[in-house]
Amino acid sequence: MSSSPYCTTSNFNYQVEMLNYDPGQGLDKNAKLSMDAAKTGAMALWSLAKSTKNRDVIRKAGAIPFLAKLMKTGQVDVVIPTVGILQECASEPEFRSAIYSAGLLENFVQGLQSSNDELVQFCAKAIYKCAEDNFARKAVYDLKGIDPLLEIIQNSNLRQNKCLVAAATGAIWKCSSAIFKTKKYVDKGIIELLVSMLHGETEEILINVSGTIEEMVKADISYAGTVKKCSGIPYLIKLLTIENQELLVNTTKAIGALARDTESRLEMERLDGFRLIWSLLKYPSSSVQASAAWAICPYVKSSRVNGNDLLKSCLAKAIRECCVWGQNSKEFGQRQAVSPICSYLSSKDSDVVREAAKALCALSRDPQNCITIHQCGRGVVRRLIRHTGSRDEELREAAAGIMSNIRTLALTTEKIRFYQSKN
Repeated sequence: MSSSPYCTTSNFNYQVEMLNYDPGQGLDKNAKLSMDAAKTGAMALWSLAKSTKNRDVIRKAGAIPFLAKLMKTGQVDVVIPTVGILQECASEPEFRSAIYSAGLLENFVQGLQSSNDELVQFCAKAIYKCAEDNFARKAVYDLKGIDPLLEIIQNSNLRQNKCLVAAATGAIWKCSSAIFKTKKYVDKGIIELLVSMLHGETEEILINVSGTIEEMVKADISYAGTVKKCSGIPYLIKLLTIENQELLVNTTKAIGALARDTESRLEMERLDGFRLIWSLLKYPSSSVQASAAWAICPYVKSSRVNGNDLLKSCLAKAIRECCVWGQNSKEFGQRQAVSPICSYLSSKDSDVVREAAKALCALSRDPQNCITIHQCGRGVVRRLIRHTGSRDEELREAAAGIMSNIRTLALTTEKIRFYQSKN
């Protein structure tokens, strides 16, 4: 994307004022001039909105009310640049909130019914950008925005328009949590349709479709069987060989979700999928490493993995390294990776014990994980206490760190209870 000039709020005032078209002006010459000015202003702001710095300036310049009015004009050549501005700016949280408040989600859904493919594309992209929270996803669902999105990817002619399909699948992905709350669309063959799009499409579409499959299986693990039946697993594993960071993240997450299903996991192992995921733990991207580690979590519980000490050691090390990024410690806890790592402490292999302790030390920075470690039983705590006196410095420090985090949580809890009892 080419860089756009950065302008101050005062420099934007002129372009924003150009958007001030009054739909009640009629069809006289002045009304046409006003509409032309609005179109020119919208085209200029659309270009400027490609710059992250400019988006907040556009909002502060008071553009939202004018853009909302332009969306209602029905003039396609004006609405397209208007949606273009909104879908660019929807990347910013405050702008998204303003879009919600102005009721523009409804306009985007209405735009999906247009006969103009370009307008449909930008409306779908706007929905994709806006559907970052459950409120927006539910709103799109309630406004009946899912059906026209699915119609795009079901239409063989529209499927040739890759930009349109990418926008539609992006919106479907982001709204997946709402779509798969019921079996309405599953009964209409959406799973089979999505699996058919896991090959022969652009990388952007593949990113969106694999992301949708992850959300779908997270919503209901029984859908994994349908994905397997439609030969979705071989397609997903093949995607692990494509050098695209976003695609690798979404694909590994989809595979991790599917791996919770025993039959799906066994097929992945037959297709060497586990080895490919394992290799991604050394990929030069923290997000890919993290998603690969999450994908391996279901394998931690399988007997085949539990019998391999080298694998245990490497897995514990990978989890520890991933915990330094963002909310990964909490995420691993939610994916039930803590208890299996605790079981590694009983291994007779010193490397496994050391790496398990170091992983648990990193995981214990999340309070809920501390609780999980403590709830794993007295045997785990006794081992940790014993390891605080180990001659292995790394093991000793890791065990001490875990116990320190558990004690800190316990003391904090007691203080809270004490103050609550006083009140």
